[in-house]
Amino acid sequence: MMIKAVFFDLDGTLVEFNLDVHGSKIEVLKVIKSVLPDLGGLDGSGSYHMMLDRVRESAEKVVYEKVRERVYSVLNSFEEEAARKTELRLDAIDILSELRNSGKKLALLTNSGRRAANFVLKRFQITDFFDIILTRDDVEFMKPSPVGVRYLLDSFKLKPWECVTVGDGIIDITPSKIVGVKTIVVLGGFTSIEKLRNEGPDHIVSSLTDIIPLIGKL
Repeated sequence: MMIKAVFFDLDGTLVEFNLDVHGSKIEVLKVIKSVLPDLGGLDGSGSYHMMLDRVRESAEKVVYEKVRERVYSVLNSFEEEAARKTELRLDAIDILSELRNSGKKLALLTNSGRRAANFVLKRFQITDFFDIILTRDDVEFMKPSPVGVRYLLDSFKLKPWECVTVGDGIIDITPSKIVGVKTIVVLGGFTSIEKLRNEGPDHIVSSLTDIIPLIGKL
């Protein structure tokens, strides 16, 4: 079955990973604890999605939405700083061009906020490669929730086996596996190759150029 659509992550995949994860998690925890000081089970080891899920499970909806808004504001600041310093990964434009010219649908699915994502896309002039751009501001739950992947499948009116996700982290592997979309992991992000392998992606590659022949075989 020929692949008809490719779902790309942004940070660590198309651009160099530059986010201060440690610093941003410290600030996110401060926000959560300032509103819910007695909330347990948070140590910063989980993803932002997991931390917000813990709030959602433990607090009333209005409190959860207040915390989420403040958390997203913190993340926006860190992401916008990272966006100004990051660089496009080698061969990214050539890869996007080749996939587009071959008739593939392209989507961007990122946990970054809309402001930082749009800044990066415009800075490197790659916005127009994508049929759909989904940031965390456009979906109810961030990755590793499968909400974004399902939205893309529905929007393109495609089956899971007609699509592939290209990302750099566990949060790209998990939602794709839940839905049944194949996953290609490009090394160079925040997560070590050992941890990535433990999550069972379909393929791990060292550079973006490796994905073209690989997608041709899927």
